[in-house]
Amino acid sequence: RTRDEIDAIVAGHIGSMRIGAIAFLAPEMITQSINLLAEEGISISVEVHEGTTSPLVSQLLSKELDCIIGRYSFEHEAELDQKLLAQQHFAAVISSRHTGLNPDRQISLADAAEFPWIVTPPRTAARQALTDMFVHAGLRVPDIRMETASMEVMRAALTDCNMIGLLPYSLAEQYSRLGLVRVLDLPVGYQPAPVMLIRRRSEPALPSVQRFCDALFKIAPILEAPKKTKAVHT
Repeated sequence: RTRDEIDAIVAGHIGSMRIGAIAFLAPEMITQSINLLAEEGISISVEVHEGTTSPLVSQLLSKELDCIIGRYSFEHEAELDQKLLAQQHFAAVISSRHTGLNPDRQISLADAAEFPWIVTPPRTAARQALTDMFVHAGLRVPDIRMETASMEVMRAALTDCNMIGLLPYSLAEQYSRLGLVRVLDLPVGYQPAPVMLIRRRSEPALPSVQRFCDALFKIAPILEAPKKTKAVHT
């Protein structure tokens, strides 16, 4: 490396990092953080590893990752530095081409219980939100037609099949803007554990990693804040 490159790395103007990220996060959380740094003349390459929080924490502690965007971890809690990034909220969505819902009638939870749903696996935040929504209303939990932890599978199924799903507001709004889904006016009151930035405790971050984390703290709360998206009364 040249002396200029070394100076730039030390200053945090260039660098690389490995991020662990849970599924069902808006990709813009990472891309907009990179763009924000680029506007400041900072060039960082990012390697993203997707998974659930627990195995990602193991990778973090073995120094395979520099940080995690995930749920609060009670495992290895004493070894972790965990800071709040954002509080997610969920929205019920259907395909914009859904054929089974009357566009002239407002849908209720009881109506929604009659349709098949696509959900994340048990013990995930979206699955808990689904159960909470119906149980608190005194209704049976609807038929689960498909389970997946893959956002790509979820998106394909929502756009191609007559199923209802739950997405974080940030993703629901994004897919609604693209014309892929419609947001239903259903009361999803469950609040999952917040999204955290997780790093190894008492270990100074590389300058480039710290700059990325600083950008992430600016971007994440904006993306995850519920917008006044017009919900569909079907």
